[in-house]
Amino acid sequence: MVPDLWHRLSILAFILLFSCSHPATPPDSPADNRTIALADSLLHFDPGRADSIYRRMLADSSDGYTAEMVKCLSGLAQVYSGRSTFDTALILINQAVSISVSTGDTALIIHSLIGKGNFYLDLGDQNKAESSFRDALMLAQQAGRKKEQHVLFLCLGSIQQESGRYSEAITTFTESVTLAEQDSNIQN
Repeated sequence: MVPDLWHRLSILAFILLFSCSHPATPPDSPADNRTIALADSLLHFDPGRADSIYRRMLADSSDGYTAEMVKCLSGLAQVYSGRSTFDTALILINQAVSISVSTGDTALIIHSLIGKGNFYLDLGDQNKAESSFRDALMLAQQAGRKKEQHVLFLCLGSIQQESGRYSEAITTFTESVTLAEQDSNIQN
């Protein structure tokens, strides 16, 4: 169930973000109908119905909006994190990662893991941040995504430097510089 007004408002923000991401969604499409049903249930304070529709929207990737769902969930997680509601933010971050993994879209998975790492950095949990960044780096290396590798080496090097692992940080920063020197697109 949707437990409080703040959660209702965040779901409404999700609807707005989702709708704005798809201004070309034709009227009476399944996505449009779900959005209207969800908004209606929120307006009439039917939290059980709202939660059910919301969960179906998250689970349904058949309408091709999965990447946008992940972006919306990540955005909502940032809102919750900014309001110090970290448990809810983590649930949303994990949903974003889970949905991205279910798509098999490597870029989407990498970006979700980076978001998760940044969330943990904001919490001050460098170990979990480093783990998320390493998972993302492994995927970026397997997929040959050099820009993401560059960013992730910078993230990891910063964590290593802050935790006093200076020789490790130098090696990691060197990897980042090497990638940038090899590929001029990374510098843009």
